[in-house]
Amino acid sequence: MSASYLRYKNGVYHVRIRVPQDLKHLLPRNELIKSLKTSDKTLAKTLAKDYIFQMNRKFVLLRSGYLDDEQKQQMVSSVVKPRVIPVPKANAFTLSMLIADYVKANQQKWRVKTKTEVEYSIQLAVEAMGDMGLEEVTRDKLKEYKDILLKLPANFSKSPKYKSIPIVKIIAMEGVKPMSITSVNKHLSWLGSMLTYAVKEGYVTSNPAAGLQVQRNTRADLERMAYTTEDLKAMVRCLSWNPKHPERYWVSLIGMYQGMRLNEICQLYSEDIQKVDGLWCISVNSETADKEIKNSASQRVIPIHPELIKAGFLKYVEQSRGVHERLWPALAKRRDGYAHDFGKWFQKLNRTRITEEPRKVFHSLRHSFIDTLKQAGVPEALISEMVGHSNEKSMTMGRYGKRYQPRVLLEAMMHLDYGIEPNAS
Repeated sequence: MSASYLRYKNGVYHVRIRVPQDLKHLLPRNELIKSLKTSDKTLAKTLAKDYIFQMNRKFVLLRSGYLDDEQKQQMVSSVVKPRVIPVPKANAFTLSMLIADYVKANQQKWRVKTKTEVEYSIQLAVEAMGDMGLEEVTRDKLKEYKDILLKLPANFSKSPKYKSIPIVKIIAMEGVKPMSITSVNKHLSWLGSMLTYAVKEGYVTSNPAAGLQVQRNTRADLERMAYTTEDLKAMVRCLSWNPKHPERYWVSLIGMYQGMRLNEICQLYSEDIQKVDGLWCISVNSETADKEIKNSASQRVIPIHPELIKAGFLKYVEQSRGVHERLWPALAKRRDGYAHDFGKWFQKLNRTRITEEPRKVFHSLRHSFIDTLKQAGVPEALISEMVGHSNEKSMTMGRYGKRYQPRVLLEAMMHLDYGIEPNAS
């Protein structure tokens, strides 16, 4: 038996065993922990081995199909005390079954990151409410779930602080900073979308999650703040050329002068910098398997701002061609794209040397780009095309109009003037 199963706490040994993934609908937690009531390590190993044997035997029986609902309930009660998870009625279509069906039906059109977010979000509902039959998912039950979300801390599942602690205990803790209203509404939105799918497929007759989201007290445009000119000047002063990490210099400036999303910048290839109609442009696309874009409107060709060219961006691109396929070889791809490592570095720089305002993050560069052009009188349709927003307000422009030519976008982009000259690399 691996010693990792033992934990010494408060003078006695405890044994830990992971709950199998396929049994979490009955035992909704990551692991079981039992006090062995001894400080003798040799004895603890013997007791732990016996406990693990007994638990594995119960896991086998719970999977076997030989137990009826009452027997399952009794066995679950013997494993998890005092909380007992209701066992769904026989043959009932449960939340976990709906999740599997919903994900299977939609995963082809989702990005990898979206699929991961959706699965985590709707599994959270099962963890908080239990795996019940769909007929038990009532409006009152979902209101209780919303109250739980409003008390849960942000990213609690990733924090060692809350590992192995049941949700019911986490929400009872004092001094916990709850997740944002935006996060609460995102969880409720995905749950609502899944229940809308359930209505469409005939599993239920109505969606009890409709209109359940929390009303905001602030305007949407204040959830993220644009950087001020002074913030941007401070940022430029902090950026210095590092041959080992060229992305730290260029990704920041591209965000500032192109208004692109962080992952759009971090996944760029050298070949994505190309001449179109005689102008140097950036092609935002998903032409290779490792690149993802948010939606169809995100695929676009945008001219490069003259300040970036003046700072030496094209020179850097030319030096990269033939050496590296990707513009930022130091950035490794993770499940959610190439932006993770840069994002951690930028956030540290941002909080220590630029601003302590929590609503100012890398995405705020996009807000600064959009707001500066908006205040300069640039038409919304032009700004939308540059940043990759769909133009749904106008059927004429959105459905029938062709994409703007790069020269038209460049003329609009020339209104972006922060009064800053980046240092040449």
